[in-house]
Amino acid sequence: MRSSPISPKTVSGIKSYARDLKKSLGIDHQAALQMASVAAGYQNLDHAKAATAKLLVKVTTPRHVTVLTGHWKDPETHTKGTECLTIALSKPLLELATHEQMKLHMLLGDSFIYDGQQLVCNALRSGQDSTRFTLCQLARTLQFMDATCLRPSSSRSRIYPGGNVRNRPPGADHTRAWYAPDTGAFYMSDEPYQDEAHLLDQKRSQWAQQHSYSVLQAKWRGMHAPEAGSRLYLIGSNSRLSDMQAMLASIDDLPNAIRCDAWAGASLPYGGLIVTPSQIPAPLQAGK
Repeated sequence: MRSSPISPKTVSGIKSYARDLKKSLGIDHQAALQMASVAAGYQNLDHAKAATAKLLVKVTTPRHVTVLTGHWKDPETHTKGTECLTIALSKPLLELATHEQMKLHMLLGDSFIYDGQQLVCNALRSGQDSTRFTLCQLARTLQFMDATCLRPSSSRSRIYPGGNVRNRPPGADHTRAWYAPDTGAFYMSDEPYQDEAHLLDQKRSQWAQQHSYSVLQAKWRGMHAPEAGSRLYLIGSNSRLSDMQAMLASIDDLPNAIRCDAWAGASLPYGGLIVTPSQIPAPLQAGK
């Protein structure tokens, strides 16, 4: 068994130390996790996960520049162009999700990845504004995936209580199914418009209590349309509450939501599908 305290005080370090304790003391796994968590200065493992989530985000410097590109042509004016938005993520695109998993998300699936760092929209959109709106949605979705380590899922029934879509939360809107590869758990992101969601607060609370689910609202404005008033909720089984709280802490430490009404990308002449390195603007920086 180790003779020194856990350093650094990470969840993986606690779990490793717990294995040592289990072997040397002959105790069960849960008891070993509790002892290791206390030795690391936390009340229990759930406390350690929640306490370290924000720290892990803050010490990770985004360094992988991702370029989002979309092309448009206005059918009335016959003008056309290319919109380009760059963001910095903590990992390359294909470490956020595989090609196959990307296809399970409506927006990501309608794009292709070029050279590992450019995400290019396949469709030629009908105007500049709609192209910017789509690129901002894509940027926020990638930020969400980066913060939570969740991946798009096709198992939509798995996100509802009892695996039944009829058990969807009251007022659910713009829902997405997500999968956590490290735990095998499924989660739902729900993004109703705030004014409508507040009218259903009581019903949603009753729904959560009835099905032993948790509905957590993020401070971060979400993926769908924050400029139009949508808000992000993370929903999952109560058995995953501590994991959800850790993910929410990471989500809420994201930069302010990228909005198309405060466009921070570049507008380029219409050209080929791929934007050249000389055309790529500086990435949006992390930070509030």
